[in-house]
Amino acid sequence: MCVLVKLYKRAIKDFEIKQGPGAGSIILISAAAMIDGKRVAALYRWQWGVMIDGKIVWYDLDSTPKHRTIAINMPLETAVFFRKAVTTTKGGAGKFCKEKCITPK
Repeated sequence: MCVLVKLYKRAIKDFEIKQGPGAGSIILISAAAMIDGKRVAALYRWQWGVMIDGKIVWYDLDSTPKHRTIAINMPLETAVFFRKAVTTTKGGAGKFCKEKCITPK
């Protein structure tokens, strides 16, 4: 008898956001920082913003050494934008990614 095992690779997105566990909390997840296919230590910079007069006004969240964080006390029932940038010792400071939008509940 031959047993066939299928291994699935999860598609890793560069940046994703989703509702957090409490009211006004959002989970931010970045792909791990990699250089030449290998993970490297990094500092993840996070920002959130709201649209005011047709422009997004950005506010800094605390930077983290981990590729995931939770933003708390976000305004409820309002479109909130998030973006991230990664800084590594080998690659330097990266640019902010394209923003993503969610309405915290």
